[in-house]
Amino acid sequence: MAARVIRITMYATLYAMRHTMRILRRCGLLCVIFTFEVFATVDAWAQATPAQVRIISKIDSARTTLLRGNVHPLARSEYDQGEAQPEQPMRRMMLVLRRTGEKETALQQLLLDQQNKDSPKYHQWLTPEDLGARFGPAYEDIQAVMHWLSSQGFSDIHANHAHTIIEFSGTAAAVRQAFRTPIHHYRIDGKVYSANASDPQIPMALAPLVEGIVSLHNFPRQPYSRVAGVFQRDFKTGVITKFSNAVQRSQGQRGAIANNGQTAAKPLYTFSNDGNTYYAIGPYDFATVYNLLPLWNAAAPIDGSNQTIAIVGETDIVPQDFVTFRQDFGLPIGDTSGPTGSQYLNIIHNGPAPGITSKGEETESDLDTQWAGAVAKGATIDLVSRRPLRPRLESISPRSTLLTTIWPRS
Repeated sequence: MAARVIRITMYATLYAMRHTMRILRRCGLLCVIFTFEVFATVDAWAQATPAQVRIISKIDSARTTLLRGNVHPLARSEYDQGEAQPEQPMRRMMLVLRRTGEKETALQQLLLDQQNKDSPKYHQWLTPEDLGARFGPAYEDIQAVMHWLSSQGFSDIHANHAHTIIEFSGTAAAVRQAFRTPIHHYRIDGKVYSANASDPQIPMALAPLVEGIVSLHNFPRQPYSRVAGVFQRDFKTGVITKFSNAVQRSQGQRGAIANNGQTAAKPLYTFSNDGNTYYAIGPYDFATVYNLLPLWNAAAPIDGSNQTIAIVGETDIVPQDFVTFRQDFGLPIGDTSGPTGSQYLNIIHNGPAPGITSKGEETESDLDTQWAGAVAKGATIDLVSRRPLRPRLESISPRSTLLTTIWPRS
């Protein structure tokens, strides 16, 4: 029996539907959820008004205010292993900048107008630069914060183009000195993580501008996906069966089995697990249920061709899994000469390559890349990965039509 081992998750269908249910008039694809800032074409009508300078007093590190709610819930005393070494690197931390109430209200109104067909601002998207100029803080304020960070011993300091964050790197000692909080180690389930042990403090002069600090910890985010088991498909009959005793493959083996030119999988993915019955579906099932086939099969197909979907995550994936998924379900592979084995997948690193950070994180990234391409089967998928998650928008290719993020919860 010719067989292929495939991983299927219980929530693949729901996950795909959540990210792909609304029809986009602009490109004829199913919509993914925007979770960062608005982006795309240059907005000619968006004339920026000068931002009010909010840092109006001298930045005095002796006069501070507490940034409440900036301690991770897992940074608890029962897990505490003591303070980190002063020289421990703390890379790519971020100060989140606060908009004024007036600008936040205006931005929310713009977001509504961009989706209102009767508004002259309908689908008039902003670039990151436009967003920063129209709704961001004053240039003088950003420079003042960056100068203060430099004076505290931090390096690699820069603001993103949208003026929503300032990124910087340093050491645990610099964090303790600048933000009055120690970095401790915490052991949970046999793994050791680092995090700030108390709420950080900032100079009072910065309070009108700074919302909080991101990435003072490296606790992983929690995926929604759950692995249901290991399955095999008989190439002759197309029948899918679940192994009674799950066979686990090593990372080096994952995705290493080729299609050998066999026909695509048939929609026989109903299975039981833990006493429940799951009606998982494949891409062509999805296209049938939601009437995408007439769009795919039109004389001028509406299937995502010439569009790019940027997916933001904090782990790499095994590209062959993406290729195998498309082979199994009869989706186009295209040019296979590139580093990912398919012209429909690019992996872009915003900073050092994070590698595969965990099984759960990789599974979540597999779901997003595979199912975005399963619905928009002609689209190019750009997986933009960095750790910690919160990429600067300039790392997203300007060709990208859509942007979504993988992690829904911390």
